Amino acid sequence: MKTVALLAVLLAGACSRSRASGPALADTARGTIEVVGSEPATVTLVQDAERLQLVGAGRDVLASLGGIEIVVAGTRRAAAGPALPAPATFEVASFIVRAVGGVSAHDGLVRRDAGTWVIDLRDGGRVATPHLPETLRIVGARVYLVGPLDRPPQGYGLVHR
Repeated sequence: MKTVALLAVLLAGACSRSRASGPALADTARGTIEVVGSEPATVTLVQDAERLQLVGAGRDVLASLGGIEIVVAGTRRAAAGPALPAPATFEVASFIVRAVGGVSAHDGLVRRDAGTWVIDLRDGGRVATPHLPETLRIVGARVYLVGPLDRPPQGYGLVHR
């Protein structure tokens, strides 16, 4: 009798934990942002053979970064099932811009230090940016700069103010 009761409790617990979206896994992923459709657009991270639908508070910021390679950290949820073509979802907790057009990028916050423009990098460290474009000279803004920092950037953008 105890075995039957224990089995019933285990089965009930397993049923209550199963979700249509699959189990959640803490993870990171690297890929290129792709924005599909009109508002509200679907924001996906395209990896080699996989697409992850990006969700969460930062989704709108990510939607403005179409075509840019990033690394996201957060929680991955498996697709609902093999019969559904929906991609797995990824609840984004944070992200870092890594490259644009295959060229390495630097992501961080703009600061002023003793009259010099610097970037506090998202992945640690601080670098002087003597060639910071005028349009990005906003203290506290999060920006990305493409290419080596000892010369004018090959590309750049404002992530958010």
